[in-house]
Amino acid sequence: MSFGKEDPTYRGLGSGRSRKLVIEMDGTSDYVEVGNHSVFNFTNGGGNDRSFSLSAWVQTTSSNDQGAIISKNSGNGVPSNWLLVHDEGEVQAFIYDGSGSNLAAIRAFTQSSGLLPPGQWSHVIMTYDGSNSQNGINLYINGQVQSVTRSNPSPYGGLQATTSPVRISANAAGGVGNEFEKYITECVVYDFEVNSSEAVELYNQGRPLDMVSFSRYSDLVSWWRMGDGDSPGAGGIIDGVGSYNGTLENDAKIVAVRDL
Repeated sequence: MSFGKEDPTYRGLGSGRSRKLVIEMDGTSDYVEVGNHSVFNFTNGGGNDRSFSLSAWVQTTSSNDQGAIISKNSGNGVPSNWLLVHDEGEVQAFIYDGSGSNLAAIRAFTQSSGLLPPGQWSHVIMTYDGSNSQNGINLYINGQVQSVTRSNPSPYGGLQATTSPVRISANAAGGVGNEFEKYITECVVYDFEVNSSEAVELYNQGRPLDMVSFSRYSDLVSWWRMGDGDSPGAGGIIDGVGSYNGTLENDAKIVAVRDL
């Protein structure tokens, strides 16, 4: 839970790209704890879902890596709420109904792997229209909607309001696990379904967008810079929109890069 040294890969690359702070994760035990807040329960009650979206800039270490990007999932082994992960370059989205069955979910997986090249930054967005259907989930990478395989293995009863924690870089199901390895920055939760033109706006030609200038800034739920303006210690990962600050856990650290 500290500031790390600048990644040596980027020393001496001062021209062209400015220095940016990001969060480095070890893929073993590092994550950001945001905790339980009802604002992340995207349900109107009675099994009626609401639309929402998730996004982050990520960089992986290997094409064989897998790990959670952001999740709101139960820590008692019962799948609940939502989960965005990468698995060997494939991006996957899960929305669970909280019934306790791992199959009672609507899901969307990108049809191609290798979409998150190791050592390169990628902007990932999951969108959901609140329709209680897998057909309402879309995935975007670098501003472009992806071809996805959607599934609904078992009847889906709609999102439920739960006390499951929100964690960045970890899946809380069954306890902390499935941690992300390498870098995450600029993680955002939206209270609406991001559309295709907004996805292009958010990608911003490969540079993280200052979300204050985003056309629908007033509809954001949370915006964690995940580096810039943050600090080690409790609540040091600042939510620039709401009041849902996060905390670096274990050896997660703030480091500087120059390729973003």
